[in-house]
Amino acid sequence: MPLGKEDAVRLALSYPYSLPKRSYLLTEEGAMPLEGNFNTDQKVPVLACGSNQSPDQLLRKFSGMLADDPIPVTRGYLNGFDVAYSAHISSYGSIPASPVATQGVRSSLAINWLTPLQLERMHDTEALGQNYAFGFFKGIKMVLETGETLSIVFCYISLRGLFLHEGKTVSLTEITALGRKNPTLSQPEIQQTINNTLNTGEDTLDFIYANSQDEVLRNHRNDALKKYSTPFASSKFHLVHGENTSKQV
Repeated sequence: MPLGKEDAVRLALSYPYSLPKRSYLLTEEGAMPLEGNFNTDQKVPVLACGSNQSPDQLLRKFSGMLADDPIPVTRGYLNGFDVAYSAHISSYGSIPASPVATQGVRSSLAINWLTPLQLERMHDTEALGQNYAFGFFKGIKMVLETGETLSIVFCYISLRGLFLHEGKTVSLTEITALGRKNPTLSQPEIQQTINNTLNTGEDTLDFIYANSQDEVLRNHRNDALKKYSTPFASSKFHLVHGENTSKQV
């Protein structure tokens, strides 16, 4: 059943949703404390930099797939990357996130440990090949809360590029990062900024609701955002699926 305007706008503006400060185990009942050792055999470590850190969002994506395979979500710090807004509007009206290589930044993010079947489901929710490409970062350093250090993590990067405001990428206020130099905006603030950038003449709440309801309009606005974007750039990214639009720097 489609959401009414108030609920649809609230969903869009709540991105990236609740972000637990500690690692957790996602079950059909929700987030449970992650205690002791957990099995990661045949599971893929996938970087969660936006709403995929949130049990609220993950339950929307994986409900019905967790009884036999709950998802461990381990928090940690990733060196050399921040989280910025992608230059596109999602199907539910939010302005979503993408990693951005940023020297000197240390970001508080998470790893989703997914089975191959869960990874296929994640690909579907990320509009693989349209909004995001899937690959892996190699030669990085991510220190997990569990004490483990990862040098390779799988990840999604925006095929739409990173949104530029006044010539700079814009980081998410809701994501904690040390050493950040670029501006930060909350979801309500980035919605207002993009509405103004596109000069729609609409009230921002009407702008958000229209984007969540009208695919043709949303696609038109996403096309218009291309001129306000810069491609993802990192030599540490290696493509697995989706068009490679990253620059090697």
